[in-house]
Amino acid sequence: MSDERKQINLSFSGDNRFASSMMQGRFLYFLEIHSPLACQPAAAALALLKEKSRELAALPQIFAFVVTDRLLSEDCHDPYLAAEAISTGSGKPVIISISGKGSSAERVKGILAEAKAQGLRNFLAVSGDCPRQEQLADHPGRQHLDSLEILQTAGHFGPGLCLGAAVNPFKYTPEDQCLQYAKMVRKLRSGANYLVTQAGWDMKKAQELQWFLQKRAFAVMVVARVCLLSWEEAQQLADGYRPGIYFSVPLGSALMQDAQGTQEEFQERQLRRVARQIVGYQKLGYGGVQLSGLRDPALLQKLFGLIAQEESSNPDYDHWLKNWNDAYGKHNPAPGLGAHYLFRGLMQPGERDYAPEKHPLAGTRLRRPARLDSWRASLGNLLLAGSRPPVWWRRILQLLCRLPEEELQRLRPCFYLDNSSCPKGLRLGPCGGSRQDGRCEDGSQPCFFQRVMRLAAARNQFGTLEGDYDDTAKQQ
Repeated sequence: MSDERKQINLSFSGDNRFASSMMQGRFLYFLEIHSPLACQPAAAALALLKEKSRELAALPQIFAFVVTDRLLSEDCHDPYLAAEAISTGSGKPVIISISGKGSSAERVKGILAEAKAQGLRNFLAVSGDCPRQEQLADHPGRQHLDSLEILQTAGHFGPGLCLGAAVNPFKYTPEDQCLQYAKMVRKLRSGANYLVTQAGWDMKKAQELQWFLQKRAFAVMVVARVCLLSWEEAQQLADGYRPGIYFSVPLGSALMQDAQGTQEEFQERQLRRVARQIVGYQKLGYGGVQLSGLRDPALLQKLFGLIAQEESSNPDYDHWLKNWNDAYGKHNPAPGLGAHYLFRGLMQPGERDYAPEKHPLAGTRLRRPARLDSWRASLGNLLLAGSRPPVWWRRILQLLCRLPEEELQRLRPCFYLDNSSCPKGLRLGPCGGSRQDGRCEDGSQPCFFQRVMRLAAARNQFGTLEGDYDDTAKQQ
């Protein structure tokens, strides 16, 4: 990939406060606000949002708001409605999330058009989680749009948009970690101007992402999503949390133990932990944090006061690292001793930034692809331009992929493997919702894209996962 592709373009029309702040290198605070549920009357819900955002905007530390899309449920009002109310009420920039959950390209275009008409230019593409069984029953045949397809749709929508993409660095198998970073590269090559990470507590993984971007020379702002759990959520951690957000047994047990005290004591511990983590993100070179689970101005004010204290007592990376390890090092955030990390030497004193000579890649051996998968990929290669495979070969591939011949090329990004085992029907790369052991977020099987990853490794075609085919298609 050429160097000019690695430098992110930050030239936008309209409200460009976000883009300007990215170029200035400021550390920014974004506040996450949910789109109202569809069962709530729109006028009343939006009026409340407008008033609440006006109250929250009085906090000078809050730079912008992020409106989620279908995070609470698939049945939510479209996010541009909430974004308009918040923009009017707060006078601050608003980022509109667009979820692929139950979405289509037409829905994405509609949201983009409505938002652009209101002068809103900032968007974040997310794949969204799997619909629950009752939602599938209510909406049979609902499709799921890949966040990469959302980015590509927005990219064709016209200039002047600031587009963000999500990445989940908290992956602990070699396949999952490599797949996440390959999908991230593909998103950057498809026009993403900034990245937002999923929430997590493993700061080695937070540093790992920064080192990967440094190794690949990507100049891109990264915002870390930070969750403040409620007292009730912490008490119920044994029943699981949201897809893609992992709690190790030691960390989850510590949080549940904290929740055995009073709500005030629990809240105080969480705020201090979050404040120190946010300062850690500052020291690791992140451009900001997206605060989730906080809507009380008094709590936010208290958090910002604690952050100021942490900044004062942690003037540099080494001071922060020692204090972080002293306070939380005993709670291993990774799933056991065999967790995979891409680099050696993470979270060591004096080694904030990536140095090729000091931080080699941690080599790992992947499983060989199944013989039938390799055969499918070989059959698929015969469909490329200039090849005229026998008719019976094409018929076999159609049967294996369960697609008519004219649609077979849609599976080229996944080496012509049948992607029907992915509950979201993704083909361009994985979502971020897989579990810590590499299983799909629905728990039924390993993530489909692990098979794709093994094929890419065996055929030495990692570029396919990063979008080399996309770039070739653009040039034709």
